[in-house]
Amino acid sequence: MPLANLRVSYAREQLSDPAHFHDLDSSSATPNVQAQGAFCRFPNSVARDKRVSARTLVILAYRCTIADDERAYGLHEKALVKAEIVRAGTGLGVNAIRSAIAEAKRLDYIKRGQNGRHSKPGGFRYATERLALPPCGRTGRAGRHVRREWFDGSLSVKEMAAFLYLRAGTGRGPFTYAREIERRFGWSRPTVAKVLRKLIDLRLVEEQTCRDNQGQFEGTTYSAASTTVWGKAAPVKKPCNGSPCNGKPCNTRN
Repeated sequence: MPLANLRVSYAREQLSDPAHFHDLDSSSATPNVQAQGAFCRFPNSVARDKRVSARTLVILAYRCTIADDERAYGLHEKALVKAEIVRAGTGLGVNAIRSAIAEAKRLDYIKRGQNGRHSKPGGFRYATERLALPPCGRTGRAGRHVRREWFDGSLSVKEMAAFLYLRAGTGRGPFTYAREIERRFGWSRPTVAKVLRKLIDLRLVEEQTCRDNQGQFEGTTYSAASTTVWGKAAPVKKPCNGSPCNGKPCNTRN
């Protein structure tokens, strides 16, 4: 079954006001609230795709929490800006959103067109899109949960993109090096360091210092914390003290 793992669960009991949520088969507005409980499983391959910019990754992840691949929906740029799904002033204005939608369309991650309903007499038809994301595998392990409540304006565009990427991982182990984040998004080392520090301060990311059996420093790695409630991450793990873990060297990536 294509895209079987991209089914969105809606918390309809938290959306008692119909004005908060609109299907674009009948309206063009983007929901102006982020309902707790609405989530999707987002493909790791999209988060790792170097062609996908940080802002496009954020837009796709947010879009995935609203409607699945079987229903048309439309992202309204001005409504998205007003909703403040990321921290204001961090690079997700109207023009940036339009560019992100165009990029997603160019990469065939969304199929965008116009439905049969006009915005007003004599006006243009509403633009809607359908997701065309790759599947997350039979077990769903080729994807990670993304919750709409995360898009509450507490993170910047880069912080949210880095968080999504760290949750997906590199595919070569549970930990990610800062240089891998640099290569993924094309950011400078100071930018990556600033983003990681913010995510660590919010307890959304854990930092690990890895050493070999002789106690020699091998590197610092990062991984997404196990979050069950937004803003309440699991306790940060104790830094490595150089001792082998379960009889194995601390660095187990290879």
